[in-house]
Parts: sequence; structure tokens; C-alpha cells
Amino acid sequence: MGREELMIAVQTGTYLNVQAAFKDEYLAHDEEWFDYKLLMAAIERSHKTIVHFLLDKNCRVRREETTESFHTPLYHAVLLDDYQLVKKMILNGASIKDKHFTHQTPICLAIKKGRDFLADAILRLANFNDISPTNVDDIAHFQIACMREKLEVVEKFVEHGFSLETVSVLDDEKWKGFTPLHFAIMGSDKRPKCQTAMYLINKGADIYTKNFQGQTPLHLAYYSNNYEKMQKSISLAISSQKEKFSNPVDKNGVSHFHICCMCNITNCVETFIKKKVNINTSVSADLKNDAGFTPLHFAIKKNCLDMVQILLKKSAQVNKPAKDGLTPLHLACKLNHIKIVKLLLKYKADVNAVGESSCTPIHCAFYASPRSYELIDLLLSSVPKNSNYSDSRGLSYFHIASAQNNTAMVESLLNLDGISIDARINLDDGINSGYSALHLAVDYNCKDVVELLLQHNANANIAMSSSDIRPLHLACNYNNNVFLKNKKTYWKKKKRGFNYVNSLSMRIEIMEILLDNKADINAKTSKGKTVLMYACLDVSNVPDSIINFLIANNADINMRTNKKSTILHLFANCKEHLFSKVVEWSERFLLQGANVDAINDHDCTPLLVAFRNESFNLNYELIKLLLNHGANINARSGGSKNTPLHYLIERSYPCEATMDLLLNNGSNIEAKNMFGHTPLQVAFSRGQLPAIKKLLRYGADINSENPKGFPTINPFSSWRGIYCMCKETTKVIEVHIKKLITIGFHISDKVKRSYGLLKAPPLNLPREADDVFIQCSEEIKKLKNARIDNYTTLYNILFRDQNEMVKHLKNKTLTEILNDPSLERKFPLYGYLLKLQLKKGLVRENYSKPAKTSLELLIGMSLPDSCSESILGYLRNRDLVNLNKAIKLTGSIKRKLQVNNSKSEVPSKKRRR
Repeated sequence: MGREELMIAVQTGTYLNVQAAFKDEYLAHDEEWFDYKLLMAAIERSHKTIVHFLLDKNCRVRREETTESFHTPLYHAVLLDDYQLVKKMILNGASIKDKHFTHQTPICLAIKKGRDFLADAILRLANFNDISPTNVDDIAHFQIACMREKLEVVEKFVEHGFSLETVSVLDDEKWKGFTPLHFAIMGSDKRPKCQTAMYLINKGADIYTKNFQGQTPLHLAYYSNNYEKMQKSISLAISSQKEKFSNPVDKNGVSHFHICCMCNITNCVETFIKKKVNINTSVSADLKNDAGFTPLHFAIKKNCLDMVQILLKKSAQVNKPAKDGLTPLHLACKLNHIKIVKLLLKYKADVNAVGESSCTPIHCAFYASPRSYELIDLLLSSVPKNSNYSDSRGLSYFHIASAQNNTAMVESLLNLDGISIDARINLDDGINSGYSALHLAVDYNCKDVVELLLQHNANANIAMSSSDIRPLHLACNYNNNVFLKNKKTYWKKKKRGFNYVNSLSMRIEIMEILLDNKADINAKTSKGKTVLMYACLDVSNVPDSIINFLIANNADINMRTNKKSTILHLFANCKEHLFSKVVEWSERFLLQGANVDAINDHDCTPLLVAFRNESFNLNYELIKLLLNHGANINARSGGSKNTPLHYLIERSYPCEATMDLLLNNGSNIEAKNMFGHTPLQVAFSRGQLPAIKKLLRYGADINSENPKGFPTINPFSSWRGIYCMCKETTKVIEVHIKKLITIGFHISDKVKRSYGLLKAPPLNLPREADDVFIQCSEEIKKLKNARIDNYTTLYNILFRDQNEMVKHLKNKTLTEILNDPSLERKFPLYGYLLKLQLKKGLVRENYSKPAKTSLELLIGMSLPDSCSESILGYLRNRDLVNLNKAIKLTGSIKRKLQVNNSKSEVPSKKRRR
């Protein structure tokens, strides 16, 4: 390939052609710089793969004489943001000083475009041996090295005599007037160490030089939060530059004196004070974070106890406020600096000074996070007698003292005129919103204050402003977090032996005190949750003793929320991690008489709610418990009219164990929801193969139709049915239908036509040529040969109705065969039908026995078994249930009439006497 063709291949980006053109290992260098022109042609068109290939073939990356290109290869690599290209070109000899019409070197371009990683790469890879203090580009590279915290590179520049006071030569207004020290401090913003800045200070960089905005390097250190890391260097710089000593102030009023107070540089501060610096000067109120701060505020902010002591001894104004009335004491309380608070109080700091939102330092301490109870006690002890300041939220000293278990102050404030014992904190998003003093005392386990407040007629049933949470609700909401909060409250009192058991015991005593003062144990919140429900919100953590206490004190376990949910509904809808604890307490409540079939406003029983639970797994044990306590297994929800079986099959991964539980406990396998769909139809529409198999084995009718007349197996019976008919599902349908046809059970014409739409072997094949029909026929022969008496075989049992099955259950041979665990192994195709027949007989027998007794009571005489069986044989199971209910109801009415008659006879006897 010739040069022209090669150039065209490079320009068009056809890498394979370029690769094929190189027979030699390296590209030859000539006087026409063809290799360089190829490289420029590739990089100007952003053909990175070809550029890498050419560099590997030894293309030159630098041409000293003027080129026709606007940029050098390295400049283009920076424009392309390609680190590997930059690295490869520098290693191949590219110069970092080459520039063209933009008058920018590649490093300057990387900084200007925000490609800091490329600037770092060039600084790390380039050789800075040939540099000159008078070269503008070298000066720019020196300043960028300071900015990017490249200490080794900076040291090389300093060793070559570069001035530490040279102002910025970079083309950007924001760096106007910057010295290398300015750049170093600005570049240290996101780095853990300020090594370059400290190096420059130690080398004598002037800390007083101001940039275009009037800021010294120390001001930049303040705004970039680097002053603490540079504490020693700042102290050294100020001490070593005494001849230039001054206190520069920027446009925001921040001075070196303020910065030294923050850094706790005591020797410098003392020097400033000797120079008669204004010790109380404030920064601008427009400053973003430290608006209006004095040196004392700055020292407190950084918890510089020694500095605070120095300033106070030198007459710093202890109550001078910053913006929004923030005094030094406010700030110390917000930050929980208890030692500084003690020092400020010693110097007469005003504990009642009002700041933003009418907050005093005590309010600030109460709102602090984490809260220091020792600090609040210290402040309360310093409050002038009978002071009860409230902030804009309505939080008063009375509330805070109640939360601190400070009975002396609470009692003192109760004697004040105009004190409202039931005053509540305003309703907002703040802490303890809507709490009264009693709420706070209960929440913080302050038993003594609870007793004191109730003795002064505090309302034991006072509700929060919107949630209607009562003190008793809070008392029941007890867990480990509450204990830790109370632990801090009591440890500040140095009470020994305070542990979880003692704390819980105290909480129960508080509940007893509230009930003794007529607190309503069945009071509801705004959402209708009773005290018992509120206690069970965190059922995994609430102590058993609290729930036992509520039950022992007649808490109504059948109360309902605003949505008519009982506590069993709430348990049924709980998260998965609470399942085991919920089962334990549900059993307790059921034994106490909880209504297992209570209906909420969605017409759902607890059992239905358990199946509608959105957790990945169902609470199998709770479902089993509810069924054992008589929950209606065929209850229907409002709206969809789904049964538990419908909901189970609608889940993404229905649990087979739960399905067995429902089907073995009498779930109506042919129940239809509001759309007219049976569980089997739902399973087919969702492609739930395990559910389909299970339902068919439990006798689901494959002939059932939806309201549109489509059979269950019709792939067009639902919008997604055609997508759910996989090969496995089709095979299950084929085997099931052929089993039923072979034995003579009815298969509708619609089902047969729908079967023809599936990709399955046709039904009209000769039976001797179909494997399924052959297997069915062989098993039927085995059934016909298995006799249970002289007249009946297992094959005959398949066709018996429920009344006949009741009679057959008396046959021990049959019951032994049907109860044999290996039955379905012996008869894999029809064994399940025999099991269904057994189940049918047992169910009928359970209904028939009590119905026989009811019939005899109804007619007033006993009947022979054959006679009663003949009469009851005309009734359905539902009719038998109604007969039993009618007899029970009649008996109950008769007993009531007898009781009323006996009562009415008593006064007549008296009259006769």
C-alpha cells in the first residue's frame, strides 16, 4: 500500500487496512515527517485505536519546527480526555511546553477544562529538570503543581529558584492575584493533608499577601476548612514573620485573629491581644456559616477550652450575640461543650438569653443531638427562681424539667400563677411535637414527676394535638432504645443498679399510676389504634410483661381501628422479620377470645389479610394457627371476592405447603371470584405449573368455564393465557384429560376443542398407539382386580357418591387400602382419585353424625341408622350445617324462654302469699 492509500486509510479510520499496510515492525522516520503527519491525521479525527497503533510503531510525537496543525499531538490527547494516550506520548518524548495559537500548554488546558486527572498524570510523568524561573510556562506549571498538591514537583521548582511570591499567570479571573501558597491551600480542600502548603510556609511563603479579592492564604484556609490541619504551620509563620505582623481582614470581616482563635494557637492570640486587637470584633452577619461570630464564638465552635479561658480573662463579652441572638452560651449548649458551659456560667453568662425562635441556651441543650442530660441539669440549676421561658414552639422550662425528672423545679413551677399543667408543645415537625409535661415524663420514665403531675390534677387522658396519642400509649411503647434514653437520664443522677429490668419495672409502675388516675386503657389514637395495638407496633421488641399487664387490666382485644382492623389484622399484615413473634401473641389473643373472623373495611378477615401480605413469604404458622381456631377458610374479600386460595395462587411464588394446608382443610376448590374465575383458572392464566398440578390432584374441575364461556385450558381464556402455556403445562393437561377419558369421566366438547388448540398429541389416536392411554388402561385393570369385598373393587369406588362413601368407610379393608402411604405409588395415575373419594366420605360423615342427632330432636323420636341415612341423603352438606344451626338456635331460644318463665312465676307466688 502506498503513502496516499495509507493516509486515506488513516483519515477514514479503517484500522484493519492501516494494520495490514505495516510489514515492518516500526515506521521509518524521514525528512518529510510522514510518520508525524499520519499521527496528526489520526488524532485530529479522534481515531484513538489507530493513534495507539501508530505510537506503538514508533511515530514521532514532537516536531520542533512550525506545523500546519493548530495543536500538538499531546494537546489533542488532552482534548480527547484519554489518559493512556497522554501517558504514552509523554513516555515517547512529547514536550509539555509545546503550544500553538491558544498559547496554552497541555497542563494549562487540562486545568482549564477541568481534567484534573490528566493534569495530575502529566505532572507525575513529565521531567521538570529543564525549567527556568523566568519562563512563564514554567511559572504556570509551578502554580498548577501547588494547586494539585504535587509536593515532589513543587520541591523541584523551589530548588530551581522559583519565587514563592509570584502572582498567578493562569488565564482565569478566579485565580487573579494568587500566590503559590494561595494555590496550595485552595488545592488542599479535598485532601487529608496540606503538605504542599505547609512546605511553602516553612520555606518562608508570605501569609499576608492578598489576592485580588483581598484574601490572604489564611483566609482561604478558613473558607476551605484547612486551618486545623495547618495549625502548626500557621503558628510558625506568624511567629517567624513578626516584622510583617498584622491582622488582615477580608470583605466578610474574617481576620487572622479569628482564625487563630479557631485553631487554638494561644501564643499568636496572646500576641494579637498585646498588639491591642479588638477582642470582641464580629465577622459579617452575611457570612454563610459563622454569621456575626466573635472570637469567643469561634473558640467555642472548635471546643478550644484554653482559648475560651484566655479570651474571657481578657474581658471578652460573654453575652455578645452573633446573628439571630446566638450568644456564646447558646453555641456551647448546641454543641454539648459542657466544660465550656461551666466556664461561661462562671463568667456570668445569661442562661435566659433569648435567641432565634425565642430559644434560650436551655432550649438549645434540649434540642441538641446527642442530648446531654448532665448539661441540661447544670443549666436548670442556674436558672433564676420562678423562670419559665417558652420558645416559639411552646416548649417551656416546665416541660424540660418534667423530662429531666427534676421534681423540685417542677413543683416550684407548679406553684406559679398562670402555669398550665396540661400545656402542650406546638404541633410541627420538631422534637416531641404535641407533648404535654405528662407525655414527656412518661416517655422519659420519670415516675416521680408523673406522680407529682397527677397529684396536681394533670389530665391522665390528655391527647397530643393531632395524633391523639395519650400518655398511656407512650408508656406501652417501650423497647431497648427507650431504655438507653432512660439510662442516660438516671445515670446522670448516679443511681446505681439501674438496668433494663429496673427500667421496665418502673415503666409498668407508671402504667399502674396512670390507670389509678382513670387513664382509659382502650383509648384510641387519631388512626384508631388502642393502647394494646400501639404496644404491639414493635411486637418483636416490646416486653411481654407490658402486653400481659394490658390484658390483665382488661384491654379489649377486639377493638377496631378507623379501618375496622383488629389487632389480628395488624399482626396478619406485619413484616416478615416479625412472623415468629406475631404467631406467639396471636395465639395468646385467640385464647383470650379474639374474633378470628372479624371483618375490616375491605371485608377481609385476618386470614385474608395474611394471604394479602406483601412480604416475599407468607406467615405459614399464623395461617395454620388461624385455621386451627376456626377461621373461615372460604372467606371472601370485598371487591375481588377472592378466597385465600385465589390470593395464594396469585402470588408470584405460591407456597405448596400452604396450598396443601388450605386444600386439606376444606378450601372450596371451585369457588369463583368476582370475575368468575376458579383457582384453577387463575393458575392457568398465570402459568403457575406447580399450582395447576396440585389443584388437579385435589379434584379441580377441568370442565369449568369462565363467564365468557371459555374452558379453563383454552389459551385464549385470558389476555396472557397464550403466553403461559409452556410444554410442561401442555403435558400435564394431556395426561389429565386422557386419564379421565379412559376411566369414563365426562370431558366437555369445549374442553376437547380447546385441547386441539394446544401443541399436544390428538385425542382421537388409536388407544393402542398412545402411551398415556396404554398406561391408564393397565392401571384400570389393577383397580378392577383389587377387591374390598365380594361385590366391590377399587375401580367401583371411583364412581361412588358421598353417601355411598360413608357406608364404605365401615369397611376396614377399604380404609386400610386408602390410608396406605404407598397407595399413590401403587396407583400413580388414579391413586389421588381414591384419596379424594376417601376425603369425600369423611367430610360427609362429619356433617351427617351431628345432623342425625338434630333430625331426631326435630321430630322428637330416634330413628334407625338406615332410615336417617336415607332421609339425610337428600340433603347437601350445606343443608346439614343449616339443620345443626337451626337446632342449636331453637334450643337456645327454649332455654331463654324457660328462664323468663321461671322469673315471671316468682312475683306471682309472692302475691299469693
